[in-house]
Amino acid sequence: MSSLDALDQIKALVADGVGYTILSQRFARHGVIINRLATIPVVRPAIERTISLAHASDRPLSIAAKAVHGLLLDLVARHTQNGRWV
Repeated sequence: MSSLDALDQIKALVADGVGYTILSQRFARHGVIINRLATIPVVRPAIERTISLAHASDRPLSIAAKAVHGLLLDLVARHTQNGRWV
C-alpha cells in the first residue's frame, strides 16, 4: 500500500499552473516545491476559522482528557490573545 500526501500533490498542481489554493503560510512555505510557488497573503476579507474539540457525549471525560481539554483551551487562548493566531 502506498500513501499520498495530498498537500504536496495540490502544491505540485498549483506549481504546474493547474489551479490555485489557499493554505496557511506555514504549509505554503514547507516542502520541496516552495521555489515554484508565488504566495500572496489574503487580507480582505479576513479568513476566520472555528476550532472544535470533540469527545464522546455519552461518556464523561477521563482525568487525562480533562487535563488535555484545559491545556488546549489555554493554548488557543494564548495564541489568539498574543496575535499568533489572528
